[in-house]
Amino acid sequence: MSRIAPLLILPALLAAPRPARAGMRMTLVALDAQELAEARKDPSRVDRILESDRPGALDLDKAWHGIHYLLAGTAWTPGKGAGQVILGGTPLGGDQGYGPARFFSVGEVRLLAGLLEAETPAKLTARFDAKAMDREKIYPDVWVREGKEALDYLLEYYVQLVAFYKAAAKADRAVLFVVD
Repeated sequence: MSRIAPLLILPALLAAPRPARAGMRMTLVALDAQELAEARKDPSRVDRILESDRPGALDLDKAWHGIHYLLAGTAWTPGKGAGQVILGGTPLGGDQGYGPARFFSVGEVRLLAGLLEAETPAKLTARFDAKAMDREKIYPDVWVREGKEALDYLLEYYVQLVAFYKAAAKADRAVLFVVD
């Protein structure tokens, strides 16, 4: 193969859609107020923002639904207080596969950061009920089978979520997030 052939293939690879990730995952990105205002004016920017490799972005993997359940006590309804953090917010843009991206403003991020910090891992551990989570079909349906390991998985990501919101609040950032 000549040295030129790979250069002809490169544009096709760069234009190819991003490969699908296995399962439903949640991605969160911190934005400054100006970036959020621009995305609200032009929702086509949402995909570019979410697909960019931003320092400090957070991938909650498949822990998002379990964390939501522990905070809100429901399968799909945003709760009050910290229970809003996963399924709450304001919709922005088109369907990303499991609904539109959502955002919290700078002020909402500050409020949520404090609420999340108050929801300690000990409080979430007390709410962990593997059988109830399986009955409610909390994704990814591993709670009874995995037990303590599943709880540890949720708590590991919860600590990251709290740190993400605290950092965003300290930097006066909004948060854009999506389950895809």
